[in-house]
Amino acid sequence: MALDVRGLTPLLQVYDMPTSVRFYRDLLGFEVTTTSPMLGEDRFHWVLLRLGVVVLLTIGVSSSGRRLRQARFHCLLSSLF
Repeated sequence: MALDVRGLTPLLQVYDMPTSVRFYRDLLGFEVTTTSPMLGEDRFHWVLLRLGVVVLLTIGVSSSGRRLRQARFHCLLSSLF
């Protein structure tokens, strides 16, 4: 039996969440649809962005490359779609 795939959401690891949010939202026109609790202006552990049918998930990472906060994104995404 073949899978019925209706979309794909890439997970982008970013070092500077505020700059990344502003780039996707303000310059490219993405809408911030869901986030972790706000840590400050445009500061989150993760952000789900949408532009039409395109969905991106960004997660903040430290300068060492480790995720700032572990989360179960498969559960999050399955609850959103």
